[in-house]
Amino acid sequence: MKKTLLCVCSVMLCLLLCTAMADADERTVTVSGTATVKAPADRAQVYLGVQTRGESAAEAAKENAERMDQLVQALTDAGIERKSIVTQSYSVDSIYDYSGAVPEQIGYEVNNRLAITMEDIAKVGDLIDVGLAHGANQCNGLNFYSSKEDEAKDAALVAAVQEGMRRAGLVAAGCGKELGELVSVEESYTMGGGVVNALMLDRSGKSTSIFANNLEYTATVSVTLELR
Repeated sequence: MKKTLLCVCSVMLCLLLCTAMADADERTVTVSGTATVKAPADRAQVYLGVQTRGESAAEAAKENAERMDQLVQALTDAGIERKSIVTQSYSVDSIYDYSGAVPEQIGYEVNNRLAITMEDIAKVGDLIDVGLAHGANQCNGLNFYSSKEDEAKDAALVAAVQEGMRRAGLVAAGCGKELGELVSVEESYTMGGGVVNALMLDRSGKSTSIFANNLEYTATVSVTLELR
C-alpha cells in the first residue's frame, strides 16, 4: 500500500512539474533583432601567385623560385614592406595526359602563392600591375578590411539588441501583456562587401582599376523575455 501511494505521489509530482514548465514556457516570448553597420575599407590583402611547369619537379621548382624572387623584389621596390609579404600556399603536383586509355604523367606543376597586405588601398590596382609584370601569372583575388571593425561590430550588436527588445515589446502588447525579466540572449555576426574572389583584369595596356566597398557588419540576436 505504501509503495502504491509513493508511486502515485511521484506521478503527481512529475505532472505538476511538467505543467509548471509548460506554464513557464507560455509566459515567455522569443524574437530576433538584426542590425547592420557600415565601416570604410582601409586595408587590403592581395593574393598573387606564380605557376610553372616542367618535365621534372626540380625544373618546375627552379623556374618558379626565379620568378618568385623577381616578384618579391618588384613588390619591395614598389614600397611594400617585406614583412607584409607572406607565403599563402606552395604545392608541387604531377601533370597527367588523360587522352589515352591509361593516364600518362607528362610533367610537374609548381604553384607558389603570396598574400600581400596593403595599408594604402588606393594602390591595389598598381600593385597587381607590378606583380603581373614581374613574375606573377596568377591573381587569386583580394580581401578588404577595416580598422574600425571592432567599433562597427559593437555598434551593430547594440542596435540589434535594441531592435530585438522593440519587437518583443510589440509582441507583448499585441498579446495584452507586458515584458518581464530577460531570460536569454544569443548573438551572431556576419560580414559582407569585403571579398573579391575573382578579378576581371584588363590586360590591354591599361592599368587595373580596383574599387573598395564599404564593409557591412551585421549582428543578429535572439532574445527571450518573460511575459506578465
